[in-house]
Amino acid sequence: MLLESLRDSVFENGFDDESVFVKRIDWTEYLVPARTEDENAVLENRYDVLVASDCIYYATLLKPFAAALRHFLKPDGVAYVMSTDRGWNDERDDMHASPERLAIELEA
Repeated sequence: MLLESLRDSVFENGFDDESVFVKRIDWTEYLVPARTEDENAVLENRYDVLVASDCIYYATLLKPFAAALRHFLKPDGVAYVMSTDRGWNDERDDMHASPERLAIELEA
């Protein structure tokens, strides 16, 4: 239902199947790099721009999310990652994702 709604929004905003791709992704599948002998095949499935909005809550998901970004983003591509500041400043703060923690995972 969520992906269907996102697809509808994409089309209502004037985009088509050729310019925007909506897909459910299991980030944990990208923790281990795919083994392929054809580098061009890997690059064909990479994108200039990735957009992720409000999809990371817990720090344990940052590593697989960063791996998926690296997998799908072209070397000179740009990823826009938006997240709501939920004001999580309590004893469980180490559990929560943050932009700073994502940057650390992306540099790893």
